[in-house]
Amino acid sequence: MQVYPGDHLAVIEEFEPLGDYYVDNGQIIASKVSEVKKDKTNKQINVYGLIKKYIKIGDTAVGQVDYVQKPFAHVIIFEVNDKKLYGDVKAMLYFDPVLRSVPFNEGAIIRAKVIGLTAGHFMIDIQDNEMGVLEAKCPYCGGPMVKRGTNMLKCLKCRKNSYMKLAPDFYSSKGRYINYIDLT
Repeated sequence: MQVYPGDHLAVIEEFEPLGDYYVDNGQIIASKVSEVKKDKTNKQINVYGLIKKYIKIGDTAVGQVDYVQKPFAHVIIFEVNDKKLYGDVKAMLYFDPVLRSVPFNEGAIIRAKVIGLTAGHFMIDIQDNEMGVLEAKCPYCGGPMVKRGTNMLKCLKCRKNSYMKLAPDFYSSKGRYINYIDLT
């Protein structure tokens, strides 16, 4: 049986829960899009996430850069192939540590290609021409950024320039994904 985050599965007295769940007031609740198997003989309920079954190598993912720790950026994916995901999917984006500046900033919304799965995280890449930053705020003051060249942005507030690897459809000012994630 497939369940979604927040779905009631059982009471804690009935089953010993295993997998992706949390307990609220004695109720076992699904924490991710999951498949549930109940073992009535052993009194166990196994809740295991399905998100990774829906993401394949070569898919296009959209996510927010959570934090940067050279030579990787940690990204939370919230959309794959134009379909919104329900639940956290973590990804890692490798970039060349020799670069003068990181080609995106924390909080940026990026489009990337899924290239693999390592240690429970998807590996993503922004090298293709259609991949890159879709939305970003100024790394200095948090102000709105506008495109100023192929891979250059200018802050409308503090007037500083920032280099980022931009997607061709970079959204200036108010972006498409503002309803998904608060960039402040």
